[in-house]
Amino acid sequence: MAQFSNIRDNIYINIKRTSTAAMDSVLNLAINSAIELIGHNIPLIYEEELWEHTITSGDVSNKVDNFLLPTKTKFIRTATLIDTTTAGEETFYPLLILSPDDAYDTDKVEGYRTGDIGYSTSGRDISVTGIWNLNTFRRGGVSTIGRSNRDGRPEMVYRIGKNIYIQPYSSSDYEDWNIRLLLVMYPDSLTANSDTNTITDNFPHTLMHFASGILWASHFHDQQRAQSEFQLGAQYLSEVATDDQLKKLVNMQTRIIQ
Repeated sequence: MAQFSNIRDNIYINIKRTSTAAMDSVLNLAINSAIELIGHNIPLIYEEELWEHTITSGDVSNKVDNFLLPTKTKFIRTATLIDTTTAGEETFYPLLILSPDDAYDTDKVEGYRTGDIGYSTSGRDISVTGIWNLNTFRRGGVSTIGRSNRDGRPEMVYRIGKNIYIQPYSSSDYEDWNIRLLLVMYPDSLTANSDTNTITDNFPHTLMHFASGILWASHFHDQQRAQSEFQLGAQYLSEVATDDQLKKLVNMQTRIIQ
């Protein structure tokens, strides 16, 4: 596991320069710039975080249906509603994660929820005749009620910008229940010498070479050295990134030179 100070020290060795307060400031910017570029371009490099919100009486009375996500949230991996009201026992209800494009599509949403597909007896006694009636195939749509005005147990979640939205909004029966999300996060920036993130933990040499490339490009204005560092860093990432992702990343770094 490498810390912020370890990355910085190794870069000084790599570029054959001596640490000074002014150079430390320049180098810190180069390292965090490299973290941002790598974290945003390589999907397999990310942090994970559990996020929870307890449904309050205020949420219920104010019909709150949206909650602020942590900064650096990349996307939601799983979403769960948890009944924590029974002592010593938790009950988990998976929440359907929707695109905001589908959040108010009653046919899709109600279809996922009710699954109204297949055969029914329609009240017939089939013990003798054995006759079954075929329901019309339909994905959903048992009701066209405006879901924005419906409360109850939250069943689905979607994201718009920095917020998640739940539908339906919670009724008082679900006060003190928890909404729990497993979030995929962009890697954290580094500030203190002891700071780490998923890149320093797993790809310290990659970070060192990309940050060195940015330094050569933006501070020393040496295009040849910068390009060499970018290409070497890309080779380190070749096991976790596609060719297209690497080309995009190196091309973005190269533009810094120009």
